Amino acid sequence: MSAVQEEALLETRIADKAGVKVDDVRDVFAAYGLPLVISPARPRSLRVHRLRVAGERTGDVEPGPFDTTLSFSEGLTALVASNFRGKTSVLELLTWCLRGTPRSEMQNRVRSWLHHVDLDATVAGEPMAFRLDLTDGEITAAVVLTGPDPAALAGVRGPAPDRGITALLRASSTDSYAEQIAGLMLGRMDLQPLVNSFKETSTQTHGWPAYFGAVYLPAGSDKALLGEVTSNGLPGRLLQVFLDLPAAAALTRVKTVHDVRVAEDKARRAAAAAEAAERASERERLEADLAQAREALARLLPRDGEDASLTDLAHDAVQLARALADAQDAWDEAVRVFRQARTERQQATKLLNDVTESATARLLFHGLNPTSCPRCDQQIDDARRQQERHAHTCAVCAREVTGDDEDPQEIKAEAQQRLETSTAAEAAAKQALEQAESTVDGLTRRLEGAQQ
Repeated sequence: MSAVQEEALLETRIADKAGVKVDDVRDVFAAYGLPLVISPARPRSLRVHRLRVAGERTGDVEPGPFDTTLSFSEGLTALVASNFRGKTSVLELLTWCLRGTPRSEMQNRVRSWLHHVDLDATVAGEPMAFRLDLTDGEITAAVVLTGPDPAALAGVRGPAPDRGITALLRASSTDSYAEQIAGLMLGRMDLQPLVNSFKETSTQTHGWPAYFGAVYLPAGSDKALLGEVTSNGLPGRLLQVFLDLPAAAALTRVKTVHDVRVAEDKARRAAAAAEAAERASERERLEADLAQAREALARLLPRDGEDASLTDLAHDAVQLARALADAQDAWDEAVRVFRQARTERQQATKLLNDVTESATARLLFHGLNPTSCPRCDQQIDDARRQQERHAHTCAVCAREVTGDDEDPQEIKAEAQQRLETSTAAEAAAKQALEQAESTVDGLTRRLEGAQQ
């Protein structure tokens, strides 16, 4: 059976058991990165052949340039030397080349000595050459080569197409090299990222550095059984992968997804229960408020023998409010008319006094009687008006008023007529104002009663 047939059969079985469509099964597997078909594991051998380290040592102990090559034969290789002679550095340099990132045990002082690091190895049956150029402990250029055999790669630091040597990756920084090595090694070793749950609320993904941790045993004081990552179940998963347990990575991912979904479901249930309790408490409060409102409404309802209803009273209140607004407008208009009539009566009284006492006023009777200059708006004060009355000069322009005062009685009679007319108008306006005030007061009392 082909892989396509196996995948179709598996997704159909899952859809039938779950009672969903096949497309839904595919979407779920794709969303969580789960494979529907597990391909057979490929050989995951990893063997180093040669390590070359070149640079310049600084300090008081044997300073100067160095260029050392170590060859690793089949079987067991032992590094024997006194303390501080580089045994650990050799292991850390192997780790840096193959894992992509150096471990914390790699001393910064040693890293600053390095100029070139070359490693020849066979990864899953494929010869590879790792070439690193460093400055001040950081990668400035890196290339990983592949060729027909390890011997062809020895001493080569760049692609040579004529000899069958090509580049698998190139990097120009420490971070770029780490990222590309992780992808390259997962692909060559046919490994999938390991995923495990984190506090049952999220997931953690472990890539090639976690796998590489299973290659070397940590120190006895380290908490992790394998590698540098302390995580529940991770050492066991690593052993399963390297023992070729089928679908170990997929099983880890499925279990992690299941744990996270279960935790999410618990959280949703707890949130729903809390929300339900809150809603029940809110309902009790609303029911208590409703009971109080019903009691208040019962007290407002008409008793025996009363015909009025709340609806009728509300309608009356609206009508009275409208009538009161109209009456208020009428009262405002009456106030304006009364004030205008009072002003005209006062002016007519003053005019009668003037024409009675002053011949000049009689001469100007049919003219203007401004309160200010029509050009500059300067107020005409009492001194100018006294001057007009006694010196017969215009209060506006100060020119002498000339003419004959032939009909003083006729002018006085006309001024008297104006006063009588304005007085009658003032009285009528006052009566209309009092009537409007009475209407407003009555409607206000009726509206207050309806509202109560």
